[in-house]
Amino acid sequence: MKAMFEPLLDYIDLQTGETFDIVLYQSYDELVREISLGRVHFACLNAISYLKARRANANIRYIATSIRDYEGKDSDHYLGYVITHKDSGIKDFSGLKNKVFAFVDQTSSSGYKMPVAYMREQGLEPKTFFKKYFYLGDHDEVAKAVKNRVVDGGATWETSYRINKKRYGDVYRIIHTTPPIPNDAWVVSNRLPKRISDKLKEVLLSLDRNATTPLGAPVLNPSTGIPEVGFAERDPGFYEQAASVLLFKE
Repeated sequence: MKAMFEPLLDYIDLQTGETFDIVLYQSYDELVREISLGRVHFACLNAISYLKARRANANIRYIATSIRDYEGKDSDHYLGYVITHKDSGIKDFSGLKNKVFAFVDQTSSSGYKMPVAYMREQGLEPKTFFKKYFYLGDHDEVAKAVKNRVVDGGATWETSYRINKKRYGDVYRIIHTTPPIPNDAWVVSNRLPKRISDKLKEVLLSLDRNATTPLGAPVLNPSTGIPEVGFAERDPGFYEQAASVLLFKE
């Protein structure tokens, strides 16, 4: 993960004259707490965590939204998929009844929130619909478990689906697609001096896939695994339109 973002952070250091160190946290909730306390100055939050932070009046300021390349199309949102193995015979969501299912974790938009919201619209509950279900903690682990037939179906997002289809071959069937989910929000702590946060915003919004370092290396280098190809500014409504689904009560 650190290697993925190092070229971007090195470029930001150069352009702002500040030094940012990469720190990884076990959960988004922990990250929101740390940035609210001013112990983290600059962070990337998924849509759920950003919406939660807004409602908790966290001490943060939004500066940009990730733009990512999905199947050759640059977009500010992505789709979640429910997938099965092609040889399983399961061709729609109803076929998962009394089967074993894998979610990512309870903070994942595509790997939990969206598919469960869909189930509840249909009057279904995971505890009674599935024989068993697990939280595997990572999108790629969900795809791997479906490929190995350890589970009958799983919830993931389109980038992981695409990566693992290339890795394992054409072994998956998509049986459900979610509504659009906003890409990650980039935020700063309000404790960070405004001149620095303004400069961070300026640097992010100036970046695209053609940006290079002074040595000519790409800043957003897909070979490192970084999904971003640029950044854009969106108004609060862009995230709020998905709030009713992403923030449903358990």
